[in-house]
Amino acid sequence: SHAAILIQLDLPKFPFARPAKSYEPPDELARLRQRGPVAKIQLFDGTPAWIVTRHKEVCEALSN
Repeated sequence: SHAAILIQLDLPKFPFARPAKSYEPPDELARLRQRGPVAKIQLFDGTPAWIVTRHKEVCEALSN
């Protein structure tokens, strides 16, 4: 039998750091938005997850 080996790339860590007293989204979120509407991230406990980064796609995902 073949053993599957998963190599986890260095994913952005979520939750993202925010500047103090800022209403702007975190810089990491802005970078992910530029790449596309969906991105893979790593949750605080190390679990990989997907994040939808744009409002339009969030609404679409929630309505389907």
